[in-house]
Amino acid sequence: MCIRDSVYTAPRALEDAEIPSVIATFVQGAKNAIEAGFDGVEVHGANGYLLDQFWKESSNKREGPYGGSIENRCRFTLEVTAAVAEAIGSDRVGLRISPLNSFNAQTDSDPEALTKALCERLNKLNLAYLHVMRA
Repeated sequence: MCIRDSVYTAPRALEDAEIPSVIATFVQGAKNAIEAGFDGVEVHGANGYLLDQFWKESSNKREGPYGGSIENRCRFTLEVTAAVAEAIGSDRVGLRISPLNSFNAQTDSDPEALTKALCERLNKLNLAYLHVMRA
């Protein structure tokens, strides 16, 4: 079968009930990396990937615990990062973010406030590092 003949499912928003299984997948990936001999992992929350989509108001149109306010939009990133840190040790976990990157037209009206709110909460996790990308 040729790629152009493939049938793709239209993207959809994750249901709130699906989020714990996605977090568990991040955790299992981190455990697998450590078991394979990696020193640590970097959770990818930048460049339009899933965590970034929850973070930016242009892509996050959710209501409820993961949408709307800055605190709610940070929730998924914090839950993933905290779960990974708990599973393998916070000293083995970094997080990559790109608050100013507008990949796929993802933007936020106040990236400075968003980044500050996330970083204040991340400090409590005592991660190995935070990788902030300009673009």
